[in-house]
Amino acid sequence: MPLTPKGNKGKTYKKMLTKQQILSLLPPPKATDKETFADGSTKDIISEVVAIFKHSWEQTKELAPYLKGKDDIQTANNIHAFIRKNVPYLIDTQGYQFIKTPSRTLHDSYGDCKSYSILALSILKNLGIKASFKFV
Repeated sequence: MPLTPKGNKGKTYKKMLTKQQILSLLPPPKATDKETFADGSTKDIISEVVAIFKHSWEQTKELAPYLKGKDDIQTANNIHAFIRKNVPYLIDTQGYQFIKTPSRTLHDSYGDCKSYSILALSILKNLGIKASFKFV
């Protein structure tokens, strides 16, 4: 039976998709889906986060509708819950910064704040919700 996102419309996200189902909604990751910086400057890292997002945000277009809530607040909560359940937080190796596409993050099943941000923003953009990065 094909997957259909209409069953979640207006509901709070619960773990409704298996890992295999999630991955079936994404393009397979490529070797170029992860940039590595050894002691990169903050400016370099920010530039790469934005560049990775710009060329990869469409990777979540099939996944995004599963996370749509009844309004933007519920949708944001659904996205947060989805990422927390499916992408355990793992800090980058000391001295390195890994910047990953949404597909790479979900295939790897771990990420840090950069991975979370790129993934969340890509889902929001695919749902037509305006959002932007906030670098602090």
